[in-house]
Amino acid sequence: MDAKKIQVLLVEDNPGDARLIQEALAERGDGAFRLHWAKTLAEGIRRLLTGPDVDLVLLDLSLPGTRGLDTLARLLDQGADVPVIVLTGLDDEALAVEAVRRGAQDYLVKGQTSGPLLARAIRYAIERKEAQAELAAANARLAEANRRLAELATTDDLTGLWNRRHFFEVFEHETRRLARTGGDLALVMLDVDHFKRVNDTWGHPFGDRVLAHVAAVLRREAREVDLVARFGGEEFVVLMPGTTLAQAATAGERFRRAIEAAPLRRDDGPASVTVSVGVAACASPGEAAHLLRHVDEALYAAKRAGRNCTMPWTPEGPACVGEVAGATTQGPASDPAHAPPASCITPGASASTPAAPLGAGRPP
Repeated sequence: MDAKKIQVLLVEDNPGDARLIQEALAERGDGAFRLHWAKTLAEGIRRLLTGPDVDLVLLDLSLPGTRGLDTLARLLDQGADVPVIVLTGLDDEALAVEAVRRGAQDYLVKGQTSGPLLARAIRYAIERKEAQAELAAANARLAEANRRLAELATTDDLTGLWNRRHFFEVFEHETRRLARTGGDLALVMLDVDHFKRVNDTWGHPFGDRVLAHVAAVLRREAREVDLVARFGGEEFVVLMPGTTLAQAATAGERFRRAIEAAPLRRDDGPASVTVSVGVAACASPGEAAHLLRHVDEALYAAKRAGRNCTMPWTPEGPACVGEVAGATTQGPASDPAHAPPASCITPGASASTPAAPLGAGRPP
């Protein structure tokens, strides 16, 4: 700052007051300041936006067409981050103090400003503004670091989905909401079929591709209000607020079909990825306490039924998806393009997608 002149813009309509400011700066005698004069607020803003860089603005709060705090607000809105010192008369000191609260760096009383006082006020105002900018930048970096830490703590690194920890946080929130307001809550759990065999046969890097692939399909197929998370290993969950068992069963079947219909590429051709799906739902806080157990039972029933199928949980035990999905005509179940099959078991590769099921035809 000492190596070059400090560029000061004076916004003052009174020539006499402007001359006093000029003489006060000249009183310093070291030539450290260069004064630019604007007679109106509009001229001062234009000078800030189009002229050479300005280090500080000396602003009279009583200008033609504008007065008081509005003068400061208009300048700050247009003047980027240039520090401002307001100039006021003897009877305007309370207003000047309020101007400092609203963004000015300092205030000076006209007629009571010597050269040394003015020079010191200018330098301190510039230094304070720079310190504020550095603090704001540090706070922004800290906020970004905290955001990133929170993301790492709640996001699965491999798939980019929410992780198990975040799922349980949201699950608890949704069950509390259910207790307060009522409604429906459903949970879909998916498990990649024969995943250990996939890892053993094709290697863990390809297994990671399978998990990322399933995650991408689920993210695409789920609603914005649904929470999709990696539950652990090759298991995924989709938490569906405001969703009945029938709607969730049809959604789960849609997820299963979408995953099967999007084979992964291997060197020897496409490979069909399949999943087993369990579905459970509740409409009361008491039922919510058993939701995870019920969906887990439904998932294992799907595996016992031959895998690559969707099993909803009912009070009588897991049932075929076709037995419950027809109970509603609203929500996901109303989509005829994804009408559930009557059978719980679907072949490992469809006729429209001639891909070998992963893990098939290879020793574990």
